[in-house]
Amino acid sequence: MSKIERFVERITRYLEINNGFVTKVEEKDGGLDVYLSSKSLANAFISKMKLHPQMSYTLAGVKSGKQVYKNTYAIRFD
Repeated sequence: MSKIERFVERITRYLEINNGFVTKVEEKDGGLDVYLSSKSLANAFISKMKLHPQMSYTLAGVKSGKQVYKNTYAIRFD
């Protein structure tokens, strides 16, 4: 099992324990895109695992007059 597969398994387990879930997993550009149900659980997992992802934010739209952003965390495995 590769590092990436172990990571996806680990984050899936963490989310399930904390009432979250992985919404989808896609292979893209030589890696995986993993979509999560909760920004706060993603941040908690990143802190717990002491990861240092590259982060970016993209405007996804407007809801009830407020701007809604999509958060992207890039984690590299060597």
